[in-house]
Amino acid sequence: MDVTRQSFNQALPRLLEDLAGSSFVALDLEFSGIGTRQPGATPGNGSSRGKQTLQAKYEEAKGAAEAYQVLQIGLTFAREDTETGTFLLRPYNLYLNPVLDPKLGVERRWSYQSSAVHFLMKNGFRMDAPFTDGLPYLSRLEETTAIVNLAEKEHNRATVAAIKLQDMDAESVEFLNEVRRLIDAWVNKTGDNEGYLNIPEPSAASDPSQPYVPGIGTVNNFQKRLIHQLVRAEYPDLVSIGRSTFIQIIPYDKQREEYFRHDKSRSLQEKIVQQTGFRWVVEGLVGGDLSNIDPNIFMGCPNSTHADGKSSLLQYSRDLQSKLKRRRPVLVGHNLFTDLINFYKCFIGDLPDRLEDFREAIHALFPLVIDTKYMATHKCSSTNPSSSLIEINDSLAHRKLPKISIDPEHDKYLDDKPLHEAGYDSLLTAKVLIRLSAQLHGGESLSRPDSWGSLTVQRTTRADSILSTVAPTPTRSTAGSIENNHNNFLHFHEPHHNGTYKSENKKPTSRAVAKQTPVNWNEESEFERIRSLFSTPPKRDGLDGSVGSQLADLDPNSPFRRLLIKGAGGHKHKGAQLIPRFSDEFWKIYGNKLRVFGTVEEVCDLDCDVRGGELVI
Repeated sequence: MDVTRQSFNQALPRLLEDLAGSSFVALDLEFSGIGTRQPGATPGNGSSRGKQTLQAKYEEAKGAAEAYQVLQIGLTFAREDTETGTFLLRPYNLYLNPVLDPKLGVERRWSYQSSAVHFLMKNGFRMDAPFTDGLPYLSRLEETTAIVNLAEKEHNRATVAAIKLQDMDAESVEFLNEVRRLIDAWVNKTGDNEGYLNIPEPSAASDPSQPYVPGIGTVNNFQKRLIHQLVRAEYPDLVSIGRSTFIQIIPYDKQREEYFRHDKSRSLQEKIVQQTGFRWVVEGLVGGDLSNIDPNIFMGCPNSTHADGKSSLLQYSRDLQSKLKRRRPVLVGHNLFTDLINFYKCFIGDLPDRLEDFREAIHALFPLVIDTKYMATHKCSSTNPSSSLIEINDSLAHRKLPKISIDPEHDKYLDDKPLHEAGYDSLLTAKVLIRLSAQLHGGESLSRPDSWGSLTVQRTTRADSILSTVAPTPTRSTAGSIENNHNNFLHFHEPHHNGTYKSENKKPTSRAVAKQTPVNWNEESEFERIRSLFSTPPKRDGLDGSVGSQLADLDPNSPFRRLLIKGAGGHKHKGAQLIPRFSDEFWKIYGNKLRVFGTVEEVCDLDCDVRGGELVI
């Protein structure tokens, strides 16, 4: 789904609601330029064979993020339905407008790289789209800068240095003397004295036939500044107001001045809220401050009105903000190292100089991030296999489970496959995360040929895995192996008291079964019943009904009894897990690690400790 400047106000509530209900969010960015290694750059040590250190690579990417602009952003929200065994994906594609409202008093500078522009246009990117359809945004730093600039401006107005006549030329001194004379004459005038004085009178500034006032015909910006400075320094009971061609002087009114001061602050805050734009979504992603968002944007949302018909938009807004702060979705990307650096510069502020400080800052924003490039190349050799997003996606496309569906209202990419469009790439990233994590967690090995080519998977279905371990005369050891295999494929979770789910964190077990001395169970019918159970898991809740009756028939010492109880309990709560819970030990291997090929370290570890926010598990 494309979201443009024209449709953003209607789309923002849905974006935030999708974010709040997501298991994870896949992110992709497109830039006006990318970092290139500077000629003469040296590696970190003599044994690196021309590779950069991670710090040097970070500095290179930091320089690019400071020079270039994020032009397009893609987000795919993934919602997990464990009852149907399906992931529902909602991809969004958005352009960003780099132009700021000049009334904010903040400037933004960026550039284009010719090779990047050539690449984008070759892939169908409309270079005018960021300016015609792009969403406004304001980084945290830019917002702070706008507020500070206004405060400094007000402070400068209140603290005016004394005028030093000795530093002025004769013409400026004569001009100030004439202004003093006009002000003094106006102040001392009695009778029908007007409530203001214009210097010069507008008619005199525009009409050459008007009599010339010595020293004051038309006033330029420098002379306007001199008048303001003179009034603030020598006439505390007066106020000067700048107009296009003249200065108006009026008596000081404390109440009126306080109102004007508050009005300026209010006007600036309104402009900040309007310019914040896409950063509302960013604040939702990082559990940030959404308190200034207008609750009226949620008008029409299905859950924003109570049953009694009375609107409760403010409460709905607060509840949504609380949920976003409490349950931050996991951030997923492909080649996330570069995207996170640009994301931080674009929406947060200046990048720190040290990589260690950047890692700490990112970890505070995102307790858990997952780089699918790292997952796909985990434990690879330094030969750096091809790890492009499209190749990995194509290699996993044959997998039927977990099931993935696209929301019908987000059908743009069902037929259209625009590579290097941020929304489409974020959709591919979400699919890769789902399929690759399910594959790796299921114990399926990845065999990489000399060149990556396509990801070759040694596939083993659940039924094949179970049945292949069964000999004509089963042994107790074989039965234990069957149970272990079932644990690998149906990994259930018991809920905590607060409704969240915890992982059993079982260590993977080998599927290889050594030959053992046969043991006669004398229970062939029981064996066939269990085999049938694995091919069609029970749908009844709890331990009653068919499952309970099967338990009653089982030998108390049968190794299948515990397995059946565990399976029934799992179906009672949420059904089978689709991919490992994000609290699972599995993600200590693959989470918070960014692949950075071309460096000595090859991996940027963000630290797997989770602080400051509950993960969506």
